Order: sequence, then C-alpha cells, then structure tokens
Amino acid sequence: METSGQAFYQTAKGHYYSVEIIQIAVQQVINCGTSLRGVEKTFELYVDFCEQGTPSFSSIRKWLGRIGLYELNREKEYRSDWIFIVDLTVELGTEKALVVRTQQRKRISQ
Repeated sequence: METSGQAFYQTAKGHYYSVEIIQIAVQQVINCGTSLRGVEKTFELYVDFCEQGTPSFSSIRKWLGRIGLYELNREKEYRSDWIFIVDLTVELGTEKALVVRTQQRKRISQ
C-alpha cells in the first residue's frame, strides 16, 4: 500500500474527485445512514484538508445511482429457493425508491 500523499488523489477516468473521496462519501450514506446533504456538510468541515473541495449532494447521488445500476445489471447467482421481497414505500425526499430484497427460503423459515 502506497503511503504518499499522491495516493490519496488518484482519480477515476471521467471524474473530478478522487476515488477515496467518492468511497468515503458513499460509505457515509450506506454504512452510517447519513443524508446526502449531511455528507456534503461533513466534507465542508474538512475543506482545509482536501484540495479537491467539497462534493455536492447531487454528485454523491449520482455516484450512488451508478453503484445501484451496476448492482442491478451485474450477473447474479441463480437459486431456485429465492424469495423476493419488493417494497415501493421507501421515500428519499420527494422521490420514491423501489427496493428488492432476496432471501433464501431456508433462512426465512428458521
């Protein structure tokens, strides 16, 4: 693992922000449940330490959308004992999200 300061600012092709900034933003939303605007405000606290500035909530939303699109399109393991749970009641501000959860039948019966 490289420890130089340059390693922190590796940018992905077509992106302004570094891979690490994108990863931190996405992890704050997914793992911590922080709102998109909350993540933006968190980055504003550390603006003196980050040369790239603060990513906007709309950039963070696009990153999450790309990850979601990848997860929808990637090849998945086929199982005959899957149960699908579909929920359309999740709201993100004024937008609704369709959530599809799969679970093995044997895990539900336990």
